Amino acid sequence: MQNSSEYAKNSLAIVAKILGLLTNFNIPIHRRLLGFQEAGSEFPAWVSPTEKRLLQEAKPTPKFVVAQDGSGNFMTINEAVKLVGKKNESRLVIYVKEGKYVENVILDKHK
Repeated sequence: MQNSSEYAKNSLAIVAKILGLLTNFNIPIHRRLLGFQEAGSEFPAWVSPTEKRLLQEAKPTPKFVVAQDGSGNFMTINEAVKLVGKKNESRLVIYVKEGKYVENVILDKHK
Protein backbone atom coordinates (compact mmCIF):
# COMPACT_ATOMS: atom_id res chain seq x y z
CA MET A 1 0.00 0.00 0.00
CA GLN A 2 2.87 2.38 0.80
CA ASN A 3 4.39 1.94 -2.66
CA SER A 4 1.10 2.56 -4.48
CA SER A 5 0.58 5.79 -2.49
CA GLU A 6 4.08 6.96 -3.36
CA TYR A 7 3.54 6.14 -7.05
CA ALA A 8 0.28 8.09 -7.09
CA LYS A 9 1.86 11.12 -5.37
CA ASN A 10 4.83 11.08 -7.75
CA SER A 11 2.58 10.73 -10.79
CA LEU A 12 0.41 13.68 -9.73
CA ALA A 13 3.51 15.77 -9.03
CA ILE A 14 4.84 15.02 -12.53
CA VAL A 15 1.50 15.92 -14.14
CA ALA A 16 1.31 19.19 -12.18
CA LYS A 17 4.84 20.11 -13.24
CA ILE A 18 4.14 19.34 -16.91
CA LEU A 19 0.91 21.36 -16.82
CA GLY A 20 2.83 24.28 -15.32
CA LEU A 21 5.41 24.11 -18.10
CA LEU A 22 2.77 23.87 -20.82
CA THR A 23 0.99 26.90 -19.39
CA ASN A 24 4.22 28.91 -19.54
CA PHE A 25 4.56 28.15 -23.26
CA ASN A 26 0.90 29.04 -24.00
CA ILE A 27 0.16 25.49 -25.14
CA PRO A 28 -3.57 24.70 -24.85
CA ILE A 29 -4.40 22.28 -22.06
CA HIS A 30 -7.50 20.14 -22.39
CA ARG A 31 -7.30 18.86 -18.84
CA ARG A 32 -6.54 20.63 -15.59
CA LEU A 33 -6.12 19.53 -12.01
CA LEU A 34 -8.63 20.87 -9.49
CA GLY A 35 -5.86 22.17 -7.28
CA PHE A 36 -4.08 23.92 -10.16
CA GLN A 37 -4.15 27.66 -9.48
CA GLU A 38 -4.73 30.31 -12.07
CA ALA A 39 -1.93 32.87 -12.44
CA GLY A 40 -2.31 35.75 -9.99
CA SER A 41 -5.02 34.08 -7.91
CA GLU A 42 -4.71 32.88 -4.33
CA PHE A 43 -7.54 30.37 -4.83
CA PRO A 44 -7.78 27.27 -7.05
CA ALA A 45 -9.81 27.65 -10.25
CA TRP A 46 -12.69 25.50 -8.93
CA VAL A 47 -13.55 28.02 -6.16
CA SER A 48 -16.54 30.05 -7.36
CA PRO A 49 -16.47 33.88 -7.33
CA THR A 50 -19.11 33.93 -4.57
CA GLU A 51 -17.02 31.68 -2.33
CA LYS A 52 -13.87 33.71 -3.09
CA ARG A 53 -15.66 36.87 -1.98
CA LEU A 54 -16.91 35.24 1.22
CA LEU A 55 -13.45 33.98 2.09
CA GLN A 56 -11.83 37.36 1.38
CA GLU A 57 -14.38 39.60 3.13
CA ALA A 58 -14.81 37.89 6.46
CA LYS A 59 -12.74 35.52 8.47
CA PRO A 60 -15.15 32.59 8.87
CA THR A 61 -15.52 31.16 12.36
CA PRO A 62 -14.65 27.47 12.35
CA LYS A 63 -17.19 25.06 13.80
CA PHE A 64 -14.52 22.41 14.40
CA VAL A 65 -10.75 22.64 14.96
CA VAL A 66 -8.43 19.76 14.08
CA ALA A 67 -5.03 19.67 15.78
CA GLN A 68 -2.63 16.80 16.20
CA ASP A 69 -1.39 18.14 19.53
CA GLY A 70 -4.86 17.79 21.08
CA SER A 71 -5.53 21.53 21.36
CA GLY A 72 -8.53 21.31 18.99
CA ASN A 73 -11.83 19.45 19.02
CA PHE A 74 -10.35 16.53 17.06
CA MET A 75 -6.97 15.00 16.31
CA THR A 76 -7.81 13.74 12.81
CA ILE A 77 -9.63 15.31 9.88
CA ASN A 78 -11.81 12.21 9.46
CA GLU A 79 -13.18 12.60 13.00
CA ALA A 80 -14.31 16.15 12.22
CA VAL A 81 -15.80 15.21 8.84
CA LYS A 82 -17.80 12.35 10.40
CA LEU A 83 -19.63 14.84 12.63
CA VAL A 84 -20.93 16.80 9.65
CA GLY A 85 -24.54 15.74 9.16
CA LYS A 86 -25.53 13.67 6.16
CA LYS A 87 -26.63 15.82 3.22
CA ASN A 88 -25.69 18.98 5.11
CA GLU A 89 -26.96 22.02 3.16
CA SER A 90 -25.23 24.77 5.16
CA ARG A 91 -21.65 26.00 4.91
CA LEU A 92 -19.37 24.54 7.55
CA VAL A 93 -15.80 25.58 8.33
CA ILE A 94 -13.29 23.07 9.69
CA TYR A 95 -9.98 24.69 10.69
CA VAL A 96 -7.05 22.30 10.32
CA LYS A 97 -4.00 23.41 12.26
CA GLU A 98 -0.56 22.96 10.76
CA GLY A 99 0.79 19.44 10.85
CA LYS A 100 1.24 16.26 8.87
CA TYR A 101 -2.03 14.36 8.65
CA VAL A 102 -1.53 10.94 7.08
CA GLU A 103 -5.08 9.83 6.34
CA ASN A 104 -7.48 9.40 3.46
CA VAL A 105 -10.43 11.78 3.71
CA ILE A 106 -13.46 10.88 1.63
CA LEU A 107 -16.15 13.51 1.14
CA ASP A 108 -19.18 11.96 -0.50
CA LYS A 109 -21.78 14.49 -1.64
CA HIS A 110 -24.48 11.80 -1.59
CA LYS A 111 -24.20 11.15 2.14
